[in-house]
Amino acid sequence: MMELAVKTVLAAAAAAAAAEREEARVSAVRGIRRLLAVRRIYWKLRAEIRRRSGKCRRFSSRYDPLSYALNFDDGVSSVFLPPVNLSEA
Repeated sequence: MMELAVKTVLAAAAAAAAAEREEARVSAVRGIRRLLAVRRIYWKLRAEIRRRSGKCRRFSSRYDPLSYALNFDDGVSSVFLPPVNLSEA
């Protein structure tokens, strides 16, 4: 009779431990799903804010082509050109 009581207690303890493990697993899965849902909402909001603000482009040049070309002018290339007489033009 005593052995049956011990086996019953051990079986109950094992069942309780299994139930706790299952509850912990379910809780972890729910936590991961919540985290993924929060991340998904974050990225959607971020994309929407960027779309509405118009700052999606990472590079925008405000130069016109001539001004941009002058940034690279070292003055050497004009040495080989004949001088321009503006009074004759």
